[in-house]
Amino acid sequence: MQSLLSRIEREYILHSFENETPELNILINNKLIKILKNEYKIKDETIFFKPQKIDKKNFIANTDKIKNIFFKHKELSFHFTTEVEEKNDIYFFRIPEKIFKNIENNDNENFVFHLSTSGGFKMKAKTIKEFPIAYSTKKASASSSKKLDDILNEIINYNKALELTTSLIFIDSKTVLIFCTENQANIVASSISTKIEFSIKKRKINASVTYKSFYPILNPNIKFFTDNDKQIQNSLNGILCLDINKMQEEDKRFLHEYAYSEKYGSLS
Repeated sequence: MQSLLSRIEREYILHSFENETPELNILINNKLIKILKNEYKIKDETIFFKPQKIDKKNFIANTDKIKNIFFKHKELSFHFTTEVEEKNDIYFFRIPEKIFKNIENNDNENFVFHLSTSGGFKMKAKTIKEFPIAYSTKKASASSSKKLDDILNEIINYNKALELTTSLIFIDSKTVLIFCTENQANIVASSISTKIEFSIKKRKINASVTYKSFYPILNPNIKFFTDNDKQIQNSLNGILCLDINKMQEEDKRFLHEYAYSEKYGSLS
């Protein structure tokens, strides 16, 4: 999970940055390139450095100048995205307005999501560390369709052994994604009305939802178990997609900002 720094927080971090010159890590082709504190200089919120043990062609291809920069301050992790330029073998980039604090997501602990239908069916879903509910993608977007595509692709291509019970995969102000069996999804689909209830960061949220779709996940690495640790054989499992159609406006704002680290209404 990430949190956008306020203006005052950014000024404080920049002041500390200039005084402490922390070690930098630049993400390139899924690898972190380390820049030590004595290998760069900072002036007017611009960092200048001359990388030593780096393949220059891979470091700054013309088609991929945008880099993710990571650093630490007082054991806390921060990052920002910026454009790296090069002139006369000297590389440089400006520190942007948006700096994010990386927050370890502990909300999965003891987080329980409850669903109930008008017909009396109840479903309890837990979160899992492999798919934290504050799900971030490389192309952060508040479009539920894009977000759904990203999550489905990751689950379809998940290449490690994973044992799941009914699990809450993602939630924002518009959409709920739950990993469950097709039978569970069919019960929800046939219900006249469905409600959800859960707590996050000491905030209790209630909402009404409607069935949207069910996406089968045919991944042999993922096995589905009941809450009693009994594997369900010959069951079609997948992602149940629900639309949120009634929720307090402040709860919508909270979930949107929790999921995307953007102010509510800032993304289309």
